[in-house]
Amino acid sequence: MLEEFLEWFEGEYNNWGQASSWPSYYAHVLLTHERTEGTKFLSHQRYKYNNEEYRRKEIEIIERDGEIIALNPVADIHFIKDGDKYIGRNFKSPWVNGGYLRSEAILEKDKYTVVDRGYDKDGKQTWGSRYGPFIFDKAYK
Repeated sequence: MLEEFLEWFEGEYNNWGQASSWPSYYAHVLLTHERTEGTKFLSHQRYKYNNEEYRRKEIEIIERDGEIIALNPVADIHFIKDGDKYIGRNFKSPWVNGGYLRSEAILEKDKYTVVDRGYDKDGKQTWGSRYGPFIFDKAYK
């Protein structure tokens, strides 16, 4: 299971299909998961229009108790395999940028769907996408 996840996770992704269909709601974003060694990755996101990087983090992928866990500095994402996809979310919700972080992700062989949002103590969304997750298609060279 871990090897499959690593193979699917590694690579370059973009959300051109989504951004071109809904330009008022989604910027065109490039996402890269670059393997640095073993199960460690450097993840970075940048805007296509100016190539400006706005998020960079180191992630380590481990398998434990039937789960795949993406360990990262802010909040670990726990994935379970469900058919032909891995469905993940965080269980600890740290306070980030004025809200408690809730991350959800789905990893498929050729697609990575992800949304990060912040919520206040009353459950009101304070930041993050209001229009749904970002849908990234894997780019093959």
